[in-house]
Amino acid sequence: MNSRKSKRTFGSPLLWGAGIVVILLIVLAVISGSEKEEESKVLTAVTNEEVSTFLEHGESGFLYVGRPTCPFCREFMPVLENASQSTGQTVYYYNTDEGREQDEEKLGALLDQLKIESVPALLYIENGKEADRLTPGTIDQEAITAFLNSKK
Repeated sequence: MNSRKSKRTFGSPLLWGAGIVVILLIVLAVISGSEKEEESKVLTAVTNEEVSTFLEHGESGFLYVGRPTCPFCREFMPVLENASQSTGQTVYYYNTDEGREQDEEKLGALLDQLKIESVPALLYIENGKEADRLTPGTIDQEAITAFLNSKK
């Protein structure tokens, strides 16, 4: 009779470590992807080119300029989303972090053209030109709703 016990191994510790790292990366990708989806459920995200085309073609609408890395924008955005939903107004969201990644020169030119000195900024564009701007620093639900309703 063979009395030796068989020893089972389930791979090297290095493989286990690599597997755990891969799983963590997948979880992080899913989490960050769902955060981006949250951004776009109410506001319509636009790129450098789309903002440029919007202005060049003389279109009209609300344009929110901000970025997720700005603490004031993170405070402003949910209030704007609520106001947009309650008024039924479409608001285009120009994320300057993404604009910088796409083309930093184009971002700079657009910010100059729109006279954006700080974010968050909510503009009403009429025929490709700024017609009105929410008072900078306003994060009041009623004021934002009134601003959106003023252009119906």
